[in-house]
Amino acid sequence: MIDTKGRIRDSAFGLSDLKERIDIWLARRRTADELQMHKTQLDAIGAFLNAVLAKLDSQLASLPADLDAGRLNAECRKFDLRVLWLARIWDFFREKLDQQDDAEIKDTIRLADEVIWSCYARFMGAVKDCGLNPNVSPAAPLPFIESRYSPMAFPCELVPASLTEEVDDDAQGFELLRAHLNKLPVPVVRLPPSCIGSPWWLISLGHEVGHHVQYALLPESGMIGEYRTGLVQLARNNGFSEPDAERWGAWSREIFADIFSVLCMGQGAIAFLALMEMGPEEELCRPRYDYPAPLIRLELMTRTAEKLDLDGLAPLPWPAAPLPFLQACRNLVPQVVDYTLGKLPAVQKPLEDLCGFSPSVFKEGGFVRFWRASFESLAESTPARALPNPRLLVCACLEAWLKGPGLSARRSSLADYLRAKVISSREQGFRAGLGAPAEGAISASRRQGEEFADELAELLQ
Repeated sequence: MIDTKGRIRDSAFGLSDLKERIDIWLARRRTADELQMHKTQLDAIGAFLNAVLAKLDSQLASLPADLDAGRLNAECRKFDLRVLWLARIWDFFREKLDQQDDAEIKDTIRLADEVIWSCYARFMGAVKDCGLNPNVSPAAPLPFIESRYSPMAFPCELVPASLTEEVDDDAQGFELLRAHLNKLPVPVVRLPPSCIGSPWWLISLGHEVGHHVQYALLPESGMIGEYRTGLVQLARNNGFSEPDAERWGAWSREIFADIFSVLCMGQGAIAFLALMEMGPEEELCRPRYDYPAPLIRLELMTRTAEKLDLDGLAPLPWPAAPLPFLQACRNLVPQVVDYTLGKLPAVQKPLEDLCGFSPSVFKEGGFVRFWRASFESLAESTPARALPNPRLLVCACLEAWLKGPGLSARRSSLADYLRAKVISSREQGFRAGLGAPAEGAISASRRQGEEFADELAELLQ
């Protein structure tokens, strides 16, 4: 026979044990965060988790006292699953933040964090100040390293499969978790292990931050649909069939991120993509579902750089007789660039103004070329402390790596030099959270936690 009171006590202990472990972890992370670089993320995660914990506690207390033993045991088992799911969500964020304690990768995580902030803060501060999205999250994307080849931006694409296990309707469980993990104001960026020994590959963060920027540019991720619609209409207006015009819509998120990466990283963003994508002609000309053909991506970024008055751009290896669809896409590129760099609908302010873009820092006599020479010689120099400098130093280091033939023998020294210069160039003091009230992010997280607990209870009926 089941001891009904003992069964409830077991479920209550599981909940209180999880709460205690979460509280200990949050306290440890806050103590380690001396510069308050992750205060908003930790506050938002804590508000979400504690709201779910409080709801679960209320749900357990509301179990009818007169249930028979079998029914009560079934209800407690469902309750235990809700606690387990909450633990998995905590694990999702805990594993990423705890990489800051890993001796082998913590320096790379710190470097990535500074580069992300350098790409993100000015733009999102301007978005808030202009009133485009007053509720924009003050939390910058959180980097973590995983054994995957390519970097990736979360929110949409990265919900761990373990979060949907032990649910009869996996698709429903996946949608529930994706919806609430996307709403939690702690965006995430996955980085490949190659960034550990070669931190100049963090130049890819310009593209990944671009994804987060597009989500946050307008309320309710409105720029995702606005931009997609704009590119589809451009394609229609230029004679593309409806299925082919829709392909531009499917590519729109990656196109936005590619163009944003040029605004952040200048010519280095193009050099990085060329290095990642160069291959046989047939591969360069082949589009994928969510990406244009590599040659079209490079054409888009090169034309963007020209429009922004950047120099030193290499010619692209176009085939002598490109297929009609590829040529039609190439012909559309100038209009796509003009549309993206112009006053986008519902924004009415050019992206380069929101970014504070200045072509001079990427040209001869500018910051990037000066520091490229310093990276080539590993000369003792000290960069000024300014918000753009961490990302610009990564640009300079990549240029030095690609053009300095003797640097391959000094890879470790170059990596250490880059880390030291980026850290010394960060703005002094605590991060201002884009001037957004942290209370807004915390309140939003608390509401999301309460909604999540209610929907989770309904899902596990």
